[in-house]
Amino acid sequence: MINSSFLFFSFGIEGFQCNSYSYKDSKIVLNIQKRSDKMCCSLCRSKHIVRNGHVWRDFKSVPIGHTPVLLHTKIYRIKCKACGCDLQENIHFAYGKRTYTARLENLVMDLLKIATIKSVAEYLHLTWDTVKISTSAD
Repeated sequence: MINSSFLFFSFGIEGFQCNSYSYKDSKIVLNIQKRSDKMCCSLCRSKHIVRNGHVWRDFKSVPIGHTPVLLHTKIYRIKCKACGCDLQENIHFAYGKRTYTARLENLVMDLLKIATIKSVAEYLHLTWDTVKISTSAD
C-alpha cells in the first residue's frame, strides 16, 4: 500500500490513507479516505461525531512522471454531537467544488510562466478549459 508520507510529500495530502490503487485508462487511480483518527467536525473540530453515509469524488492531481493521477476520494457526511451540524468532512487539498487539487493548480501556474495554455493542457492531460479556469481562480 501507499503510505501517508508518500501522499503528503507527493500530493500535499495530510491525514488521509490510501486503501488501494490501480492503473485504469492510462491513469494511476488512488482510492483514499480520511484516517479515522483525523476525523472531526468541520466547524467546531470536535471528535464526537457520527458518520452518516459517504460520497465519492474524483480529483485530478499532479502527475507521476508523465502519468496522470486521479484521487478517488471517499468523503463522509458527518453529524457532530457537540454542535449539532451535519456537513461533509473538510477536504483541505481542493477548494470548493473544484475537480483538481491545489498542488495541481500551483503546477499549472508555474508552467504557464514558460508555456502556453494549450501546451500546459496537453502536457498535464487536462482540457484547455481546466487550465484556463485555474488561471482565473481566486
